[in-house]
Amino acid sequence: MLSTPSKGSRSRWGMARFELETNYDKVKSVVANTPNFTVAHDQLVASETITITYAAFVRTWKKLQSERVVDPAVSAGNTAEDLSPQAENKARKQLPELNKFTVPTGADGVRDQW
Repeated sequence: MLSTPSKGSRSRWGMARFELETNYDKVKSVVANTPNFTVAHDQLVASETITITYAAFVRTWKKLQSERVVDPAVSAGNTAEDLSPQAENKARKQLPELNKFTVPTGADGVRDQW
């Protein structure tokens, strides 16, 4: 199939995240100022900021936003190690000894074992 110059070209498969990360500031401001994702996608495509489909835009944008959410306790200067001191002090359960078990051989050994 020949591509027609009237149609805009779309990005290749798997490029949605790349497009959204490179234009993150612009996309974030458009999404914040629009009532829903449909309007935001239409504006971004019209301004030629992104070339991905609507479904890829919504799926990737939600995933990108959830990954960029910052935990308030960590951003306050505490590290993840300071937040969970109990995990460090928790004693490990003692494992049973494995060398006491023997496999009985013969009928008398099985009867004695049970």
